[in-house]
Amino acid sequence: MRGARNQNQRDAVAAVLNVDSNGLRVVRGLGGEGVPVIGIDHRRTEPGLQSPYCTSSLCENPTVNPEAAVTLLINRGKQLDTPAVLFPTCDVSERRESIWA
Repeated sequence: MRGARNQNQRDAVAAVLNVDSNGLRVVRGLGGEGVPVIGIDHRRTEPGLQSPYCTSSLCENPTVNPEAAVTLLINRGKQLDTPAVLFPTCDVSERRESIWA
């Protein structure tokens, strides 16, 4: 909702995991509304990483090295000054306990 904000209210950051064509839609939708977005993928050439609506971040391939990908997500979250909402546009169900902890 747009409008007046509480002085103490902090904006959340969107972290979009896997920024292929589906992830790009999420990046554009949220970024276009002014939400800060971090695009995360293991493929440098994915279109979402090139979007002006996000800050790009490379990770290990979650399918090949899921532990490293989860570690990156956790570490990136700790570096943020505001809460982050994860938008996984790929299957991370096997590691959901680690990510949501």
